[in-house]
Amino acid sequence: MDKLTANQRRVLEVLQQADAPLGAYAILKETGFRGATQVYRALDRLGDLGFVRKLESLNAFIACSDRGKASPAAFLICDQCGWIRELVDAREIAELQASLGQSDFQVVRAVVELHGICSSCAGRTTHGETVSTFNRSRQV
Repeated sequence: MDKLTANQRRVLEVLQQADAPLGAYAILKETGFRGATQVYRALDRLGDLGFVRKLESLNAFIACSDRGKASPAAFLICDQCGWIRELVDAREIAELQASLGQSDFQVVRAVVELHGICSSCAGRTTHGETVSTFNRSRQV
């Protein structure tokens, strides 16, 4: 994190403290930057470094867990309550990337998002310590 600019550090702090994924303009409002360009540049660099990921289906950004920075990841997203779980080192994701690497296709960026209903919303269980919610640690 030492190599980050002040703007990049501020954007990362906002995402780490957020209770939900944030769009660029919500980040702009929280940072107080003068323009969206500052936010987009910071997000691009943070994404390149593995500190943040864009949730394409939500058009929003999320800070990665420490384990998620260098690993393939997928996100489980509850469409009812907004609960998000980051799956890190998912064997299936790694296998898919390896399989694609053996074909005539080079993966530049992979986004895996699975939408559904969490167990809490389905009435089966509550989000306990083994299943983390977004606003708690996103460890798996």
